[in-house]
Amino acid sequence: MSGVLGSEPGSQSRDAGSNVAKPMARAALTGTLWMIVSSSSAKLLGLGSQLILAALLTEDQFGVYAIALSLSVLTTVLRDGGVRQLLIQRKAEYESLIGPVAWMALAFNLLAGLILAATGPIAAAVYGRSELIAMMALMGLGVLLTTPSAVLSARLLIDLRFRDLAWMAVASSALRYGASIGMAAAGFGAISFVMPIALVGILEWCWLRVLNPERIWRRPAEFGRWGSLLGQVRWILIGSLGTALVNMGNYSVVGLFVSNSIVGVYFFAYQIVIQIGVLISNNINQVLFPIFSGMTDIDRQRAAVDRVIRQLMLVAAPLGMGLIPTFPGIEAALWNGRWASAVHSVMIIAVFYPISVVIAVPYAALQARGDFRRWAMLLVTLGAAVMFAGAAGAAAGGTAEFIALFSGIALGVGSLVFTWLGLRHLGVTAGEVAKMTLPACGLGLLAASAGLAVDWQLETLKSVVPPVLSSGRPAAAIRAGLAGIVFCTVYGLLARAILPDGIRDAVSMLPSRMRTPARRLLLLRAV
Repeated sequence: MSGVLGSEPGSQSRDAGSNVAKPMARAALTGTLWMIVSSSSAKLLGLGSQLILAALLTEDQFGVYAIALSLSVLTTVLRDGGVRQLLIQRKAEYESLIGPVAWMALAFNLLAGLILAATGPIAAAVYGRSELIAMMALMGLGVLLTTPSAVLSARLLIDLRFRDLAWMAVASSALRYGASIGMAAAGFGAISFVMPIALVGILEWCWLRVLNPERIWRRPAEFGRWGSLLGQVRWILIGSLGTALVNMGNYSVVGLFVSNSIVGVYFFAYQIVIQIGVLISNNINQVLFPIFSGMTDIDRQRAAVDRVIRQLMLVAAPLGMGLIPTFPGIEAALWNGRWASAVHSVMIIAVFYPISVVIAVPYAALQARGDFRRWAMLLVTLGAAVMFAGAAGAAAGGTAEFIALFSGIALGVGSLVFTWLGLRHLGVTAGEVAKMTLPACGLGLLAASAGLAVDWQLETLKSVVPPVLSSGRPAAAIRAGLAGIVFCTVYGLLARAILPDGIRDAVSMLPSRMRTPARRLLLLRAV
């Protein structure tokens, strides 16, 4: 409560909080950057597999998988029993908790797996696709086999061993996506998406058994403590459901109004855009959660939150909105029009999605504080809003573009509200949230407009340039590259002119060997 009475003490407290927050924020962002660099290969594998699967599978098959994925959110509230968050948030009690929570997680995942398997025949009847029976059963088996990794990884997160977890993610992704591509090429259709999930569960179990050799299954289950633990994790379970609703809940609802092919187009577009967002938000959450758990000073947290959000938006805005001018050329170069129906949906989602990345900060702050009730209620509300908006778009327009527009607006506005309400305990106002997030988004939209103008101009010049530059996949790749160069140049110049403090702060986060060259390139003075 320091700094509440008297202006001078309050000023000193804020200055001290800001100074102390800088090393903490630097550690958080450096850790996040390391995880991003290490785990980006896993995401690149995922993106690469989607590019290949998009050539092997149809829009209808993508739609069937999207529906199966969306239906799985019904059991997300049961998955793992919320044990990992509980172990991290109460790390001082780890030794006494690990036994009962491990067995409780197994019980929850067994129940979730059985429910998923039982959902298959019902889903097959509702959506008219018999393959949903096998797909839901395989997803249920996968949930059961992830139990050991969910429990064992908690110890690594507590010890801030992010690098080990990142390399495991690379190996898991290589197995999952490689197996999916192989099965798709062999003609397994939509089942190719889910068949490898069980293999990944086994791999991660073995991997974490080496990194964390705790014999968790030899610990007593202590059934008498389950009631108390359930009371503590009930909001974690509800929050996990909310997270799943935000990420995957839309597809099953949308599928009630439009065909599987339209669901597949929207799913494809959404998955293209979120690759970068998930890479950033998942890693920043994993880094900040354990760090915030060890902090009690509100001034330090507030100063760090402000700094981290501004840096996140400087990165997320260009990475997401860069798809707006470049994706038309990317689609033509990679698929030669096969997924042209998804181009406008990608561009629409890319306008709104970067804002959602910022909720990783209040997400981690609320978990670390132990305020799982507010965390859960905000997530469920956001998930319900996105699902309702998606259904409204499907009913009103019946196209992937309408679904993307309605869902995107709900996600963008909802994320700003989530961030404000999730950080109110730190004294953050709605106006401050807007100042931290919207400037970078505005610059991203201006840069995207410049890139689109170049892309459209190139379209008009097709009749006066050589054929190699006017048609075919090489021309499309050049078109995307030129639009991307214009976007990056305009965004960089605008950010340097309008947000110099943010650029300077971002450079200070770089490894020491890179700071001086970066300052010279950006014409920044050393501080």
